[in-house]
Amino acid sequence: MKDNNKPLAVRDCFIMLVLLSLATIIGNVFIQLNFSTTNVILVYMLAVLLTAIRTKGRILCLISSLLSVLLFNFFFTEPYYSLMANPNHIATFIMMFVAAICISILTEGLKRQAKLTEEKAYKTEILLQTNRKLQQSLNDRMMINVAARQLVKLLDRDIMVYPVYEGEPEEPMLFPKSASVPFSLSDSQEEREIARWVIKNNRMAGGISGFYPQAQGLYMAVRGSEKVMAVICLGMTEEELNYNNEKTLVLAIIDECGIMLENASIAKEKVEAEERARSEQLKSNVLRSISHDLRTPLTGIFGNANLLNERADELTPEQRKNIYENIGDDAEWLINLVENLLSITKMGSGSVLSIESELVSDVVEEALKHIDRRSKKYLIETQIAEEMLMAQMDARLMVQVIINIVNNAIKYTPEGSKITIEEFKEKDFAVIRISDNGSGISEDALDKIFDMFYIECNSKGDSRRGLGLGLYLCKNIVESHGGTIRAYNGNPKGAVFEFTLPIAEVTLHE
Repeated sequence: MKDNNKPLAVRDCFIMLVLLSLATIIGNVFIQLNFSTTNVILVYMLAVLLTAIRTKGRILCLISSLLSVLLFNFFFTEPYYSLMANPNHIATFIMMFVAAICISILTEGLKRQAKLTEEKAYKTEILLQTNRKLQQSLNDRMMINVAARQLVKLLDRDIMVYPVYEGEPEEPMLFPKSASVPFSLSDSQEEREIARWVIKNNRMAGGISGFYPQAQGLYMAVRGSEKVMAVICLGMTEEELNYNNEKTLVLAIIDECGIMLENASIAKEKVEAEERARSEQLKSNVLRSISHDLRTPLTGIFGNANLLNERADELTPEQRKNIYENIGDDAEWLINLVENLLSITKMGSGSVLSIESELVSDVVEEALKHIDRRSKKYLIETQIAEEMLMAQMDARLMVQVIINIVNNAIKYTPEGSKITIEEFKEKDFAVIRISDNGSGISEDALDKIFDMFYIECNSKGDSRRGLGLGLYLCKNIVESHGGTIRAYNGNPKGAVFEFTLPIAEVTLHE
């Protein structure tokens, strides 16, 4: 530190001597021009003022004040080139010296006030910057990252942070002050015990704090209102932190981080509570909806089975065939319902999708094997892309999407209608378009068709058997894959359902 100040003191002395020399030269010019010595005194006062502004330290200001008096006395009072030879000027010299001292002191005070203002502005800027970055952070790790990097920037020290989960320190996050210098902090068992102590006691440790003075750094708790959210280890002692006069700012950053972490935790808990409430509401709605609708197919299956069991010999082959078909229809409806409910459960529980690269035409072909048995009475046509089209998808869920949309077309169009399934590439997405030549979708229904439990009026008379889950499920599945789905009316007629899936690159292994 002393070595750094020595060149600075030499520079300040040089500035002082230059300014006083210039004042002396200007004073001589003034005398040659017959100006009064009062003007010369003002020039020296100006030199003292500039010295106080351009240099550091009160001692130099005092020296410049004294030198200005001596120079004025030596060059500009009679007898010339002598010091204090005329007692009549002593009062003038004293007043000049006092004035110079006052100017120096006032200037030094203004400089100090300006420095304090600058430091305050710098701290305010750091805090505002920290607050802004913390608010932009998306999760706890990002918030800790922001606070730690701000502290590294402020203190120029290595920093290690222990995130806290359920009262225990997790693996530390390291923030070196420089990539070219070895990191000075280590995650040893002893140091982790200090972090545990800080978490338990919510107090500072290390340095001159009185607790664990052998610690490698200063351990500080990132506090919420009720618990410690993280522990920050600064690569310095408390004495050094106080010496650097940065403790207030460090505590402000740490407190700000603690508040943000706690707010994020509260917001997360609130979202989870709302999600649980929605899940419970969904279960309640589904159970309420299916409790009534399940009775019809189950009653039909039970009644037809009893009829066959008790009067099979009395029924004609045609009558038995009709009963078999009714039982099959009811069973198929129940199977589709169960598949949709299972898929909704998987989507709602946050299960990870089994995303793999799949050939779109294979998925379409698999779906067509499981569509409504009545599809035999419809013309179903597939248009495969010219090039092999691969997409990223959970094949089982995507099969369910295609089944739901095709069955929906069968349900809402008369027998003999044409249903077309097209696949093609559009930019970075695979597009699957399913269209029919029925009567289309009403304008009111277009805005609601993907809502849960929404059922459009069905002119074929079997809408009582729909729960409105199929298209809602399709929308959720497609969007969870990163795609989009929409419904619109075809030209000149019919309904069109179109959804996209991210393209999968085809890799050839030679």
